[in-house]
Amino acid sequence: MGALGQYVITVNVFNLMFCIILAVITGPVALPFIFCTAGLLAGLFMYNYFFKNQYYFYHNLGYTRSRLTLLVFGINVLIAIPFIILNSIIS
Repeated sequence: MGALGQYVITVNVFNLMFCIILAVITGPVALPFIFCTAGLLAGLFMYNYFFKNQYYFYHNLGYTRSRLTLLVFGINVLIAIPFIILNSIIS
């Protein structure tokens, strides 16, 4: 696993914790949308809070914060699409 994979996993750990808490409140139907929007923002905020110095490491590798954010968003959308389709089939 490379540096980008580590970043995606770390952000999504925080993202999933936030999503599980909100899924208990709102129900599992909204989980894919929360995963791609509010959960992503919470994950990025928590990563910035706990691992702010790690951004220097990614900057030295040639990655900006916006590029990292777009990467995580794109991967999260790809993860959420099957759940959105499955949710629409079940409903």
